[in-house]
Amino acid sequence: MKKRVYITVIALLLMAMLTGCYSAGPLPHAYTGPDGDLNSEVTNSILGIYGVDYNRIAVIREDSFGRRLFAYWGRTNAAGSALMGNDWINAFLIIQKSDDKYVYFYSGNNFIMYKDDPNREVSPTEEEWIRIANDPAKANDIEWLKQMNDWDKPFDESRLTRVLISQQDLERASNFKLVPDEAKEKARKQIAALNDSSRGAFMYLTSDEYDRHIFFYRVLDKDDIYTKSYVVLFNKDGSFDAENGIMEIKDVWNYQDDLKAFKERNGWNTPYVS
Repeated sequence: MKKRVYITVIALLLMAMLTGCYSAGPLPHAYTGPDGDLNSEVTNSILGIYGVDYNRIAVIREDSFGRRLFAYWGRTNAAGSALMGNDWINAFLIIQKSDDKYVYFYSGNNFIMYKDDPNREVSPTEEEWIRIANDPAKANDIEWLKQMNDWDKPFDESRLTRVLISQQDLERASNFKLVPDEAKEKARKQIAALNDSSRGAFMYLTSDEYDRHIFFYRVLDKDDIYTKSYVVLFNKDGSFDAENGIMEIKDVWNYQDDLKAFKERNGWNTPYVS
């Protein structure tokens, strides 16, 4: 078993937040079990990500209700050109709350993300995190993120989404089996009909309270190069709506509103109508 590394993350000063600047703090830390709630929000929100040891998470600060604004750095298969793309992202997310079993957040506009250096092989340094946070454009984005997530306001229980906290990569990877292979094959063929290639790869994203499951799908050309991106929403019986259950993701860096609308069209987190 790999040795777990616990690194205390100190919340940044309130004055720094108000001025858009951040003071120095400790380095982000790898996901190795602790902070499973934060990592689970990331993997259930951002396309093409799994909880792996090279992911880095750093808490920025908390509001008066216990929400946490945190930074994330890791690898995504959503934007890479090759089959195992090595594109890295920086992201900021807000978690509403968590307990021993679930993490709670506002589904949709709970994160913002940016492309990092594709050749990076190590996590950002402390100085780099400070530079990212102090970028005026990022400061404006973070302020927008806070407003969208009711920062320093009471919780809106009607907006809360909860997902199970996955403590191990294997535990999350097993969710790929939630939908039968024949159902994924049927969806793949429908997507293939819209493209010049029948090749592609599925990745699990998230599930709702009623066993609906969203999978991320990348179309591959004959050289295993990614060309287009889709999401597919499967019902608990493996079926999907041929018209509304498949959607192309045209911008893998800005799809939050589109994904939120996609969920709503497919009855996400609502009881099935018999």
